[in-house]
Amino acid sequence: MQADLLTKEDMSQLADMVANEVLKKISAYFEKDSDQVSEMMTGKEIIERHFCGIGGYATLKRRVDEIKTTNPELLDEIVIKREKQHTLYNSQKLKAWYEGQLDKKKEKQKIDPRLLLKGVG
Repeated sequence: MQADLLTKEDMSQLADMVANEVLKKISAYFEKDSDQVSEMMTGKEIIERHFCGIGGYATLKRRVDEIKTTNPELLDEIVIKREKQHTLYNSQKLKAWYEGQLDKKKEKQKIDPRLLLKGVG
């Protein structure tokens, strides 16, 4: 009774199969982890995740200031300040506001700049 021996080609195919399975598992793990965003986040979590393009406390403060000027009625819904505790941010409402701002910016870019100089836009 002779056992089947693996050839170099068989070993290469086996290595590729193992590598593909490992990559699938790793990518599935990271996709699942990145999709899970809690509803309430601290400023540190927002910065670590680079959520809504916020990579530092200065940008976070600037976004909060923009919310104060553009949509002051949303400020208390997005920024939740608690006494003697960290400030929390509602991630879904922050994301919705941010995407709305991006949409406004895209619409503004479509306007002819010559019209803006005349005061039409």
